[in-house]
Amino acid sequence: MSTMYVGADIHKSTSTVVVKDEQGRTVSKWVGHTSAENLSTQVMAIPGTVHMTFEESPYAAWMWDTLHPLVDKLVVCDPRRNKLIAEDDKSDEIDAETLADLLRGGFLKPVYHGSHSSRDIRHLVKSYQQVISDRVRIKNRLCGLFDGYGVRTNAKERYTCDQKARETLLKKLPGRGIQQRGRRLYVQLDLLDELVDEALRDMIAEARRFDAFEWIKSIPGFGDKRAAATIGWVRTPHRFRGKRQFFKYVGLAVVHRSTSDWRQGAKGLERKNNGQTMGLNNKYSRPLKDIIKGAAVTAATTDPAWGAHEAALIDDGMDREIARLTIARKLASILLSIWKRGEHYNAEKTVLRGS
Repeated sequence: MSTMYVGADIHKSTSTVVVKDEQGRTVSKWVGHTSAENLSTQVMAIPGTVHMTFEESPYAAWMWDTLHPLVDKLVVCDPRRNKLIAEDDKSDEIDAETLADLLRGGFLKPVYHGSHSSRDIRHLVKSYQQVISDRVRIKNRLCGLFDGYGVRTNAKERYTCDQKARETLLKKLPGRGIQQRGRRLYVQLDLLDELVDEALRDMIAEARRFDAFEWIKSIPGFGDKRAAATIGWVRTPHRFRGKRQFFKYVGLAVVHRSTSDWRQGAKGLERKNNGQTMGLNNKYSRPLKDIIKGAAVTAATTDPAWGAHEAALIDDGMDREIARLTIARKLASILLSIWKRGEHYNAEKTVLRGS
């Protein structure tokens, strides 16, 4: 049975689907309204073994749920890696054809879409992160409001919940208009404080349904909040073969670059030692990296064993920032290991310097 390679360029209103055979010949094309019914009908009409791809987008999760049961292989690909699409001529049809060709050649980098069991916690983690970002935005606006008119305040004074203290501060601003603007910002801040507490409760309550919550929480530096957020972003540790792949996902992988690796020596070809370390990888999950690095700081400052480990690294001539990065990598490795094995953190099994 022949294999058909399907590339789909999906937009809010319309979608373009191109089907190619094993030799790369275009078998059929379709353009129509974006809906689960239309796309399902087109996919089910394709004969043979069907391999399909489309790019990660706001509609990717919906399309995955709709089309995954209907095809033999479905790849949601990373649009940042599909550089060929942005070159030369561009249209929906060209994009769909290029996706089909990249799928046929095995050049696509898939984006993970997990099971329904972990989707609720992921949405609750995103909800918590969004309300936190909104609250930070309002606080920054308040800070800019006071600083812009020379009213010097500290964070405790500026973000107080005491209404009288707020009014006293607002009266230092010139004019009723800007004072009213400040009052509305405080109203938004109060509402967001309530939403943050509510979102945090929902996130942790959902995370407690997972066995991994207690395992992750047992790691130094991880509490309820970080354990719940980690489950939401990672979803399952089994999507990573080992710690190297996990380091790339959390932005802790060291990037090495080299060229002209070989030279002619007296006994034949010899490898030159001309590689350079270029720092850490720049494509990663930013929220998860913040969690791991925050856990490293907490572990180094609150746990005696990890604090001694950091001190030993610094005594060896390592900068504090690099020492914290080393601790973050070790915590990430421990996190992946105990989550895969399904066990709690055991300090006796962890080899640390200075202990």
